Amino acid sequence: MNVLDVAQNSVAAGAKLVQITLEADQARGILSLVIEDDGRGMTPEAAQRAVDPFYTTRTTRKVGLGLPFLKMAAEMTGGGLSIQSQPGCGTRVCAQFGIHREEVLALGDSLNDAGMLAWAGIGVAMGDASPHAKEAADYVSTPCAQGGFAW
Repeated sequence: MNVLDVAQNSVAAGAKLVQITLEADQARGILSLVIEDDGRGMTPEAAQRAVDPFYTTRTTRKVGLGLPFLKMAAEMTGGGLSIQSQPGCGTRVCAQFGIHREEVLALGDSLNDAGMLAWAGIGVAMGDASPHAKEAADYVSTPCAQGGFAW
């Protein structure tokens, strides 16, 4: 995903605070990504046009692909994108993605990864992972130093 590209829009809009939140609602099968800022905000018309790849307020190029790509990615999973903004008050972008447990592959090596590895449709722990991660995973790969999980 192009989260940093969208967050960079916040910085370009004069934001002093950019908050990025990622939250999984496992029961409902929804992953929510929220990017909020205290930048200059947008008019309702600009917020509506911001998802058009051929609309941009930049003068350095003629396209703005960050929000359109984020919207497309969310919609391809059965989710969507919303933009709330007001001039002088900042912007809130929320992308929701449909996730299904059986479609999730998780890789991890630490104690804090154990919950994710256990929940995922396929959980893979590295060979040099913590004992808790290995116990939670479906599979254990070779250690990182020996190539680990490679594409």
